[in-house]
Amino acid sequence: MIYSFLYVLFFSCSAVLIQKMYFNVSPLFSLLLAATIVTIFFNLVNLGKLKKIYANCWRQKKECLGIMITILVMWNCAMTAPGLIGASLTNFLVFAWLGTLGFFVSGMNNRINLYVSLFIASLITFVIVTTLLQGYSTHKLAGIVIALISGTSSYVYFKQSQSLVSKIKLSSTQILAFRFYLTLVVLYILLPQGSFSLYFNMKNLLEIIVLAVAGMIIPLYFQQKALEKITSEQNAIIMSLTPVIISFLQDIVFKDVDFRYLIIYLLYTCAISFPYVWKSIINAKKELI
Repeated sequence: MIYSFLYVLFFSCSAVLIQKMYFNVSPLFSLLLAATIVTIFFNLVNLGKLKKIYANCWRQKKECLGIMITILVMWNCAMTAPGLIGASLTNFLVFAWLGTLGFFVSGMNNRINLYVSLFIASLITFVIVTTLLQGYSTHKLAGIVIALISGTSSYVYFKQSQSLVSKIKLSSTQILAFRFYLTLVVLYILLPQGSFSLYFNMKNLLEIIVLAVAGMIIPLYFQQKALEKITSEQNAIIMSLTPVIISFLQDIVFKDVDFRYLIIYLLYTCAISFPYVWKSIINAKKELI
């Protein structure tokens, strides 16, 4: 379980860093450099397999392009929303909406999962309404919408990755070798002239390197190691604590967290845990019989 907790810790730190960088560096510039670092890293990791990877990708051009489009949307949203509504609220909406979609789809054949999806959706609705009633602004509304788009694109990405892996047997690190290419091209085109001279300095570069390593490279490693040691359900439960951890880190840095939301975040964790606990109880009863 330690690997899952380490995933939560590193991901949470990177989420707060994204919020901090938003006010000093263009999110597009940060993502361009971070994605470049990650792409170079995973191409080096898979150096001996690159010919096979790209040959397989070429045979599945449409699927690979679909993944790159989804990643473009997902990471642009992930880099923008924390600066608008805060890292903890952003990640709650992303994780909770992703969970809602996943449980709702699986709930077609499992009533418990359907109930869980509806419960999580009610938590999301409560948080959105409360946030907007506390002081409506277009920035808040935009941040909420962007966070929900990020959650949706994350769900789509997981489905696309599963489909691609089933066809050409790529590992997650091999997918990371090519998934940012469209992002790099589009961001380079969209960035205003003079962005490099404006934002490129040692302080910003170090922060972007930390973001690439702590937010994109290390979490993937810990997630893979976690799934080798524990079940996907146990890993999902621990990962659901991410908004809670981000809340404490965000408050240390910005002093802007409404801790009343912690109850909602913890209820979300309980909701994620419930199907796993319920299944364990049912299995235990069967063994007694």
